Amino acid sequence: MKKNEMGIFAHLKQSRYLENLPEDCLRELLSLIEYASFPQGARVVAQGERNSKVFFIIEGSVQVTADEQPLYSLARKGDIFGELSIVSNQPSQVSVEVLSDLQALTISPDSFESIQQDRSHRLSQVFYNWLARILADKLHLTSEKAKRFENINAELQASLEAQKRTSKKLAEMTAELKRSKAELEELNQLKNEFIGIASHDLRSPISSVIAVMETIPNCYSLDAEVVEVLQSVQQTCQEQLQLVNDLLDVARIESGALELDKTALSGGQFSAFLKQSCERYRLLARNKQIELRYTEDLGRKEIPSEADRPLIKLDLPKVQQVLNNLLSNAIKFTPEGGRIELSAKLDARQIKIDISDTGVGINADDMPLIFDKFRQVKGRKLGTRGEKGAGLGLAICKNLIELHQGRIWVDSVEGQGSSFSFTLPILES
Repeated sequence: MKKNEMGIFAHLKQSRYLENLPEDCLRELLSLIEYASFPQGARVVAQGERNSKVFFIIEGSVQVTADEQPLYSLARKGDIFGELSIVSNQPSQVSVEVLSDLQALTISPDSFESIQQDRSHRLSQVFYNWLARILADKLHLTSEKAKRFENINAELQASLEAQKRTSKKLAEMTAELKRSKAELEELNQLKNEFIGIASHDLRSPISSVIAVMETIPNCYSLDAEVVEVLQSVQQTCQEQLQLVNDLLDVARIESGALELDKTALSGGQFSAFLKQSCERYRLLARNKQIELRYTEDLGRKEIPSEADRPLIKLDLPKVQQVLNNLLSNAIKFTPEGGRIELSAKLDARQIKIDISDTGVGINADDMPLIFDKFRQVKGRKLGTRGEKGAGLGLAICKNLIELHQGRIWVDSVEGQGSSFSFTLPILES
């Protein structure tokens, strides 16, 4: 026996499919076998094509796939592939690609055919026994994969059932949320209607009381103490009237009934409007020894065409309401000797208004809540002279500015002061 034949013979004896075969049969089989090697990535069997050989793995590994999907891999010495296509004489149902450099022994189809046709051939029985063992192994492998598939399928079914139960529960919760939302919207509408009715019914008598309080001192000679009491009553009525007006505004805003009546203003007209708003509060600021300043940068007013051109369109009373609230708050929360500045600046496609003060400031944790309804943050429930508020003013300001397609926000450092800012869009050129 030649040296290379001895090597092949040794490999055959190590094959788990041929290990019990007598040596004389192995030697006869040796004459039918050739040695072959294939690099990594080589396709040695192609799906849909007739296979040309049966392969015994000596060293290396292969991947068996069908329709580009991996089925299993072979890497043990003596593993065999390619035999089913040879036996059935049909195109291969799988492809086999080399995973790591392959060394193999091969048997040609002609050799198989000669053994199959000659039933008396001593290798014929060996061949069928060998084929039966290969098929049994592959059936076992297929059975194991089928069991794993059944387990995975059972887990998927259980997961699907769990998802169905979860989906059903989510659907029930969604339906409940929709019902709750509808009920809350209905309650909110009823609340707004109630506030509107109650506020209208309250405003008239309060206004009448204020008128009487203003008239009595002019018609009668009263002691200073009585006049002081009347003034206190009048002040309380003014506060209650402001609360009623605020409640009416909130109800109209939330019901969508509040509409803007906009007027176009030039840069010069808007400047005059802001200056007038500032002047209204100069006396109130002076009573607390607070310096109130106005500054602006609204464009090149020295050019007549620029000064007269419509710059902005807004609802003057609503913007005046915002300015009144922010300026009165600034005075309320700024101690004597402090400073307040109202400034306006034309910035790209908007005008930015700032009302800054050197007052008590706002805690950083409270700033996100400052524009909520009925929200009075710590340290700002009373002004520096005990002035009161209902906590509606800033919420109304936010809604009015947003109705103008603007934005309002606050920057503040507790103990150093606050700067409330809002923007109003300008007209396109």
